[in-house]
Amino acid sequence: MKIVIDTNKIMASLIRDGLSRALIFSDNFQFFTPEQALVEIEKHEKELCLKANLTVYNFKLLLSFLFERINIVPKGEYEKFLEESLKLLSDKDDAPFLALAFALSADGIWTDDGGFMEQNKVSIFTTKYMLDDVNK
Repeated sequence: MKIVIDTNKIMASLIRDGLSRALIFSDNFQFFTPEQALVEIEKHEKELCLKANLTVYNFKLLLSFLFERINIVPKGEYEKFLEESLKLLSDKDDAPFLALAFALSADGIWTDDGGFMEQNKVSIFTTKYMLDDVNK
């Protein structure tokens, strides 16, 4: 399955070696995220290191492992879908994820952010749904 992954799911996998991280390393999914996700993660690096109890070096190492499984997509590849996405969502920060899903014809977006439910053009997958898919 081709899945767009929300920044919060990536951050969750950085903070704790739990379900989110296990799903990212599952062979059932092919993950993509807009380039802004990496910018957002780097912006919160110190806070994430503290929450995860990681040194900056280990944080960056883990981040590099995660991004071996998550494809970062440049804005130019989904930009033409941003205007439509902005109309469908009230949170403008979510628009790049929806635009990327359109651009890739993705199966859905993995997020627990209810704001994505404002639209009905792209499927929204919760962590529970993703886990159920792996266990099929």
